[in-house]
Amino acid sequence: MPKYLVQASYTAEGAKGLLAEGGSGRRAAVEQVVRSRGGSLEAIYFAYGDTDLYCILDFPDPLSMAAVAMTVRASGALQSTTVPLLSVEEIDEAARQGVDFRAPGAGRRLTFPAAGPALRADAGTLRTRPRTRRPAAACPPGGRRRSGRRPARSGPGFPG
Repeated sequence: MPKYLVQASYTAEGAKGLLAEGGSGRRAAVEQVVRSRGGSLEAIYFAYGDTDLYCILDFPDPLSMAAVAMTVRASGALQSTTVPLLSVEEIDEAARQGVDFRAPGAGRRLTFPAAGPALRADAGTLRTRPRTRRPAAACPPGGRRRSGRRPARSGPGFPG
């Protein structure tokens, strides 16, 4: 079932309702509206700052989430943002899918097939290739290694 993160901020009227019902009352209301469209509430957290409420919800389809979001926002008690969440496995599957893209105003196309993590420019097209490591000797004298650590120093004032 698709998962969603809902971030909500109460209006003044919504905050008054929260004070009257408490957090338990609002959790029960969220569970009820989510269940009405076949979904479930995985987690709910209240916070302070710009965002008052965080919910993780499961719905059978995106239309159910949209129906709940529109209805709740129409109440005027809160403003919310809904973020679709993807599992690690879903991201892995998405990364394996080929995409052909040309940025606006760009003369070259970007192609990202599922062949590896490193990219190189080749005839105006970016393609993937296996990542290779440079040997330590390839680092310039006194230069930084890829890890960002400085090479060991020796001489007066330096131990070792």
